[in-house]
Amino acid sequence: MKSNIVLVGLNYEYVKQVALSLCRVLDMFYLDIKDLIAYNLTDEQTVISTAGVQYYENEIKKLAISTADYENSVINFTYDLFINEEIFTKIKHSATFIFIDIDKKNLKEQNIKKDISQKLDIELIAFEEISKLIISKCDYVSKGKNAELHVENILNQLKAE
Repeated sequence: MKSNIVLVGLNYEYVKQVALSLCRVLDMFYLDIKDLIAYNLTDEQTVISTAGVQYYENEIKKLAISTADYENSVINFTYDLFINEEIFTKIKHSATFIFIDIDKKNLKEQNIKKDISQKLDIELIAFEEISKLIISKCDYVSKGKNAELHVENILNQLKAE
């Protein structure tokens, strides 16, 4: 098994639940890419206004690539960073990639419950295309109705390696 596990999906908070559960079972560290970025680039607006958008985007890319240096970690990755070819290429040697699948029906149900300003319209429109792209890069796909089922699926897939 590679030293890290990268989980990615179209519902970041749901993937976070799975990642935290998996960490407990495997006794691994948890790394949230969003937290890493927030910690290192504490004030996004200040960084952008003083150094520019290009600098900010390059720093995010560097932070994402730096996850290849971590060991014994379950990393919750955003799909937009995951599909970046440069980032993917730099970290693929150190991690097993797993797509946490949430079916379109569940995503729609979650979307209906959200306030209009939080709707996932772009994700709903592009759900299938984005899913196909992510799945094509992943080592495994986990389907499940809750975090525990995903953890069970992942453990079975890792044992089969």
